[in-house]
Amino acid sequence: MLGVLLGSATQLFSYKIIWIFVATLILGILLRLRAGRIFLVLFILLGAIYFHVFDYFQKHPTPVFDQKIKFHATVEKVDPKINGQELTVKTDSPEIKLKIETFRYPAFNYGDYIKVEGKISKSKSEFINGVVYKPSIKLIESGRGWLIKKYLLKIRNDFENNLKKVLPYNQAVFLSGLTVGGRSEFSKELEEQFRQSGTLHLVALSGFNILIIVNYLGAFFLLFVSRRRAIFLTCFSIILFVLMTGAEASIIRAAIMGFIVILAEQSGRLFNIRNAITTAALIMVLFNPKVLVFDLGFQLSFLALMGIVYLKPILEGYLPKLLKKKLWLKDEILTTVSAEAVVLPVLFLKLGYASPWGIISNPLIALFIPLTMGLGFLTGAAGFISYYLSLPLGWLVNILLTYELAVIKVTSMLGGYF
Repeated sequence: MLGVLLGSATQLFSYKIIWIFVATLILGILLRLRAGRIFLVLFILLGAIYFHVFDYFQKHPTPVFDQKIKFHATVEKVDPKINGQELTVKTDSPEIKLKIETFRYPAFNYGDYIKVEGKISKSKSEFINGVVYKPSIKLIESGRGWLIKKYLLKIRNDFENNLKKVLPYNQAVFLSGLTVGGRSEFSKELEEQFRQSGTLHLVALSGFNILIIVNYLGAFFLLFVSRRRAIFLTCFSIILFVLMTGAEASIIRAAIMGFIVILAEQSGRLFNIRNAITTAALIMVLFNPKVLVFDLGFQLSFLALMGIVYLKPILEGYLPKLLKKKLWLKDEILTTVSAEAVVLPVLFLKLGYASPWGIISNPLIALFIPLTMGLGFLTGAAGFISYYLSLPLGWLVNILLTYELAVIKVTSMLGGYF
């Protein structure tokens, strides 16, 4: 991973490989190239070269910007918005990835093959080649794409619709974010409240959410099968869940670490959080080395976890013994402070803003998130059977959601972000 970081740093230079060799040679000299460290330098060199080899084969032709053109593409992802929808598509030839912001209707689905006419603008994302605003779109064919993913996305959409039937709009989209990571239909006002209160991470599925889901799934499967089969079914369900929710960096990291925990339990080995973090990061970097430097979600996910693992014990050591025993929400407060102390500087540098008020809002909400998610999953699942079965569950979860949104609204009024 150090090599991939070095490769990312030399991306803008000419004669990249020469710079990589020079940098690794300097590093080797600093380490004095003892026998055990030669392999470290070798793997740093290989990591840097791997980044540029990957980057070379991932290079796509530069699209024609700011000129009206026609092209054919397949829809890979659909994010509904309040006043429209955002499509992620892959064009035919040349094969490039674009985002299309269009009207709410007609609605498009994963696997649709479309003909587009419009202007491509430059994208700020390293992973998207361009953006097309309000183009002319014609559906040519439906049903392309991976069949399993198509059905998983349909289940997710139906699940979210079940929540909307029994809950007020803001509560429904918040619960969708907690359970399946859907926040695309947030109103600007609601998203701003989450941003100002430092709680936007709640609707970006993370290790905390995955741990809750693993616990619920494990307990459910144990009612019907043996422990070994329950673990297998839980792992398989998590894989399907990751695919259904879009496979973002934070949830992939959480899923990998969850599998490592399960593997440790089954093999009778001790779970080492440092090794698990490193392994999860390495697997993701091997699949796509660009996430290390260019994916903010990847960085925030790992930094927050490292803050909790390494900074929290240090902060806890400074608490007086009396406070350790008597302080209400001590664990939640320390967890929030540890994560945000590491994440806030990165947010400020990358996005130009950061909110310190999560130190207040997150501990007041964190205690109720497991119960909220549990009732939320039951509410959405009951909706597949009967609206009237999901209605009383919706009433119960609405109490928790209303409280949590009230905390978010109040803390967002304390001063916003800086």
